[in-house]
Amino acid sequence: MTGPIPSLVPEVIAQRVIRQATPGAIILLHDGLGTRADIQAENMVAALPAIIETLQAQGYRFVTVLNCSTFKGPTVVRQEAER
Repeated sequence: MTGPIPSLVPEVIAQRVIRQATPGAIILLHDGLGTRADIQAENMVAALPAIIETLQAQGYRFVTVLNCSTFKGPTVVRQEAER
């Protein structure tokens, strides 16, 4: 998925991410907290449980970017937030 997602409810965000997920894909969502995008950030965070549960049920595994080159099989990669 490319480009920002306009203000959407969590269910729509989850549906779009799930529909576009492919093996080896990287899903990048910004929490945007502390910015003008706080509502959208809350919606993205709220969409995560549905995204994770659905993709795991479809056989995807979530790994860090560092681990994605060593895992063999369907993979959805998440980037860990810098702290």
